[in-house]
Amino acid sequence: MTATALLAVGALASCDKFEENGDAAVVNGYKLSLDQLDDLAEGNDDPGVLRAALSAWIQVVAASEDPGELLTEDDLAAQRGVVIPPLIEATRALAQEQYEQGLDGSPLLCIAVIPLAPEVSSAAILDALESGVSFAELAAEFSEDPSLAESGGSIIVSGQECLPTDQWNAALLEQLASEEITVGEAGVILLNASEVIVLLRPFNDLTDASKSALSQGPVSEALAELYRAAEVTVHESIGVWDPEQGAVVESSSHE
Repeated sequence: MTATALLAVGALASCDKFEENGDAAVVNGYKLSLDQLDDLAEGNDDPGVLRAALSAWIQVVAASEDPGELLTEDDLAAQRGVVIPPLIEATRALAQEQYEQGLDGSPLLCIAVIPLAPEVSSAAILDALESGVSFAELAAEFSEDPSLAESGGSIIVSGQECLPTDQWNAALLEQLASEEITVGEAGVILLNASEVIVLLRPFNDLTDASKSALSQGPVSEALAELYRAAEVTVHESIGVWDPEQGAVVESSSHE
């Protein structure tokens, strides 16, 4: 074997070693090696699994000021717990603004109602609300539905007090629109020929869980901005970073 051939073999071995220990990705200066990605993917070498694992790592690092080493899914989950709450808090005002658009743009509606007996005056209930009596107190006293009396009038489905707008009954939405019901202002609608006091509940009356759900849109957009702003490189054998999708995707050269 000639010296030239030996040099060629040596170069090949050196290249293989570099490939094994190179960087799977670099995000804002933070690195994950190919070996560490293998651990993160739990030894699964399926290209789709590797891209998903690397996407998760890049997303968390791009959203973190000082991520440190994130080498397991537990590490990533813990860091998400550090990153997401401040984003929720930072976008709370925007979430409230969107929610208060009500039928004109809120992604979720949180509704309370008091179905009234025929002999109960809806005007009297509205007057009581105007004087400062709480909706929950009036629901407990006047609601024709015992479950709504118990919940203070709040409609709760599978533990959720807020539902996507398109999941509410169409007839109810039509009534809300025709009566121009807005967030925080109680009104009267007719359902099944009976008067119902209805309230799109004020944002500040909602649970923290519901406020967080309403923040999902603004938080997602805040994360998308961080993904777009991050400096990301991905090992060509794995794929390329798509900042608009916030994911590692297959390189066009491999399609």
